[in-house]
Formats: sequence, structure tokens, C-alpha cells
Amino acid sequence: ERKGSVARDSGFLARCLISKPATTQGKRFINGAVIPGGSLTAFHERLMELARGSIEKSSEDERYCLHFSPEAQKIFIEHYNVLEQDLSPSGPLSPFRGHVSKKTENIARIAALFQYFSYGEGKISADIMTSAVVISSWYTDEYKKLFALPDESELQQKDAEELFDWLIEECRGECPPRVRKNYILQCGPGRFRNRKKLNALLNILESQFRLSVVPEGKTMYVLLPQIASLKLSDVSGIFTSGYHYNKLRAK
Repeated sequence: ERKGSVARDSGFLARCLISKPATTQGKRFINGAVIPGGSLTAFHERLMELARGSIEKSSEDERYCLHFSPEAQKIFIEHYNVLEQDLSPSGPLSPFRGHVSKKTENIARIAALFQYFSYGEGKISADIMTSAVVISSWYTDEYKKLFALPDESELQQKDAEELFDWLIEECRGECPPRVRKNYILQCGPGRFRNRKKLNALLNILESQFRLSVVPEGKTMYVLLPQIASLKLSDVSGIFTSGYHYNKLRAK
């Protein structure tokens, strides 16, 4: 989350099956029901069986290679072609090329794991290949949720909200609640010290009737007309502490 597109574009995460499922905290109630554990026990026993077999296997033993059955290979190729089509410039997976480029490899690995865990040696069946495709598609949806770039308008609105919050803090105790536009460019948050970007954000907020940009002589002021936007305690401070003349002159 902190690295954003840098993390996505590094290539490492494209090779991983990552997810961010919704939390179940607040819903994990105990009702006294007995949960059967037979399936989990069988799962653990099979894992131990495979682990022991791997330990006992000599490094000189020939590796066993799993192969697709003709039916599984057909499903694999069909899904590959769908992915290729979705990678076109206007396709739904175009923004996630790194992930998709590794997806078919992951499908093959998932299918091989399912085959070997369930049956040991043998050809990978169509059913197992279908299951691998379904599971990999779920992980693709998770990847998209985590790394989809927000729409430009959404980013601008988010920046506008952040700027508005900063303006409210700056205008505490001011009467009228205003700040010089150049003050924002000089002393505001670094990401808003670009005149073109600042103008765009102020236009958004002004179109939403949340502030006004007004001239006073040769100086442009950003005015917050909605005193109600400030907390009651902040408004009270204007009358109990007096106007902040020094701060007003600085702006």
C-alpha cells in the first residue's frame, strides 16, 4: 500500500498469488457447535506423507514430470488465448500485464500441485485444470483490487479533500476564514505547491461551493464561506482568543 505502483511494477508480486480478503473480526462467534476435523486430519496426513517421501528421495533419483492430458491441454490453451485477448490496449487486463504474463505459469503449477497431492503420478486431468483456472482467476481479481490505479478524477477529488482539510486547519481562528493563495504555494503541503495543480483543485472545491477564490486588490484569497464547516470549539476560539492578526498579516 505504501509503495503503490512501484511495488506492482517491480515484477516480484506478479509472480505471487496474493490476496487481501475481508476481515472476519467481529463475526467470529462461538456457538458451541462441534466442527468435524476429519478433512483437516486427512490433509495433514497427506502432507506428512509427501514430506517423508521427499526426504527419503535421493538427490540422484530422477525427477518425476507431470504432463497435461489432451483435454487439460485444450483447456489451458483456450484460457491462454482469452488472457492474450484481454491484454490488448483496450482489454480489461491491459493495466496488469506483469501479473498476466506469469498467470499461465501459475495455473500450470497449481494444476500440478493438485494432481500430485490428490493422485500422485499420472496425467493432469481436465477437471484439475479447470479448478486451477478458477482459483487463479480468483487471485487475479484480488490482484486487480489491490493494484488497480484509481481513476484520474478520483485522485483529483482525493487531493481536493486533503487540501480542504488543510485549509480548515489554517483558517482556525481567522475572521474572515481565509488564506492567501500564494501562501498555499509557499507554505502549503509540498504536493500542492504547483500552481497548475492548485488551480485545478481549487476549481473543484469552488464548483462544490465549499470555498471561493476572491481578489482583494492585487492579492487572491481563498475564502471558506461555510463557518459551519469548522468545529464549534474552533469557532468559539475566534471570540475567546481574538483574531490572529499576526497570522493574518503573514498570509
